[in-house]
Formats: sequence, C-alpha cells, structure tokens
Amino acid sequence: IHASQYDQPILVGQDTTFVQAGSYSSIGLTAWAGLHGKSVELKISGSFQQYLSDDLRIENQMLDLSGQRAWTRVSFYYKNYIYERAAFMKAGFYVQVSPTSYRSSQYYPAMDYWDPNSWSPGTDVTVAQALPEFIRLDLDMTTRIRSVIFLFRLENALDNWLMPGYFETAYQPMPSRRFRFGIRWVLRN
Repeated sequence: IHASQYDQPILVGQDTTFVQAGSYSSIGLTAWAGLHGKSVELKISGSFQQYLSDDLRIENQMLDLSGQRAWTRVSFYYKNYIYERAAFMKAGFYVQVSPTSYRSSQYYPAMDYWDPNSWSPGTDVTVAQALPEFIRLDLDMTTRIRSVIFLFRLENALDNWLMPGYFETAYQPMPSRRFRFGIRWVLRN
C-alpha cells in the first residue's frame, strides 16, 4: 500500500506550457503471490492506483477524473522432461487485464518527463479520451534439447479477435499480434 501527497507540483498545462498545479494525492495498492513447484509455476499480481484532488484548477480536475487504474497479471507454466528425459519443456501463458478505462500518463522523450495529466490541448475535462479496457494474452513454449534452447512465443494473441488493439500509456500503441521464434546455443569447453 502506498500513498503520496504532492504539494504545488509542476505539470504540463492545457496550452502545453508548464504550470504550477494545486496539491493532489495518489493512493495505490499492489499485491502478488506465486507458487514454484517441481513441475508448475503460477504467479498472480494486481495493482491499483487513484489520483485524488479537490482543487478547482483544470489540471487537478483532470487528475481527479482520470479514473482508477487497476491491472491484474496471471501467468501459469508447466515444466517437465519429455522424450524419456532427452528434452526439457516449459509451456504456458501470461495474461494481463485492465478491467477499467482510465486516462494514462503521457511520456515526453525530449524532456524525459512522464506527465500524469495528459490530454489534447483545447479539449474539455469531460471529453478527454480514456484508454479502454484490455486483455493481453501471450502463449509461450521453451524447449531445451541438449545444449540448444528453442523459444516459441505468440504475443498479444487476442489482438483483432476480441479487441482492435490496446494502449498501456497515452499515444503509445502496443505491438499487434506477433509470433517470435528464438534459438539459444550454449557452448561449453
């Protein structure tokens, strides 16, 4: 659990200049659990964050109305020897869910600055574009045969199936569905 109080912070204002906003608070909660057995790996985690402000300045209203950020992550992997112990395999999935819509921070690379108050200049507080809910599913399989390791991964498997794509932060679309294949060769003397 974490809580922070920010007094007179400097944010990017509605006309893209820096402004001094009123005080606001940020509260959050993170929890996780994991199980690492002989043939099973299970990890569950969740996080929550909310900005709170009763200041009447537009920047503070935007933070207060930005929504609740709730994320859940679950991964499950089965691992065991196969082919009479000639190979070792680990296969499973990773799911990331954001069940609420919210306005996320925007990153300005030239300033190396994360702006928690991102919106298009000139727009009203009530019409600021929020990021929609999303579900991301990755399927993984890794196999080791002697000193060669093969990796097969289908990332964002639900893209263009359950949803048209997703964003984790403002104006930064995440990669669409893609398949990755890799080979690692361990050389020994």
